[in-house]
Amino acid sequence: GGMRQVGVIAAMGMYALKNNVERMGEDHVRAQRLARELEGMGFRLPRGVHTNIVYFGLPEEEMCRGNVADLCRELKRGYGEQVA
Repeated sequence: GGMRQVGVIAAMGMYALKNNVERMGEDHVRAQRLARELEGMGFRLPRGVHTNIVYFGLPEEEMCRGNVADLCRELKRGYGEQVA
């Protein structure tokens, strides 16, 4: 089923390249900030952040037992409506 989505993903990429290149630098800065904040909260970052993509692993088990809604509110406070 993955090949059916290739055209849709390619279309989104083409649109982004034609219309949003100037914002790419902003996205990279946001990704770096998000990675720092997640790491500070105990999340693991298995890969470095080199673009606007942030890969992360869940924190230790005892932290996962906390309230996920609280975490979302904290991230939203720092990032506005961009984090849901």
